[in-house]
Amino acid sequence: MFKTFIKQVSCGNHHSALLTIDGLLYTMGSNIHGTLGLGNTGNINYAFRPTLVKEITDIDQVFSGSFHMCALRQGELYTWGKGIDGQLGHGNMKNIFVPSKVQALGNDV
Repeated sequence: MFKTFIKQVSCGNHHSALLTIDGLLYTMGSNIHGTLGLGNTGNINYAFRPTLVKEITDIDQVFSGSFHMCALRQGELYTWGKGIDGQLGHGNMKNIFVPSKVQALGNDV
């Protein structure tokens, strides 16, 4: 039994995320492209139970894309997962394996 209060649930193609009322994030499902935010360990292909994402706490909201995730924490955006199309907002097309803060937008938008 999962003994915590869930504030929000978000689901992608092959993964799900649970946000607790304490601002902790648990992910489960496929870790392809680093979607679960558990790091680039190479040995976690799937999480069959909710697994704590240790790299980020105090989350306000979480959102899932097909193979990537976004979280808001105190007005700041964090993204991770598949970045092949630049959808993570880090200025490149790389996969990110842990929640990473997106830098503020410049005047080039």
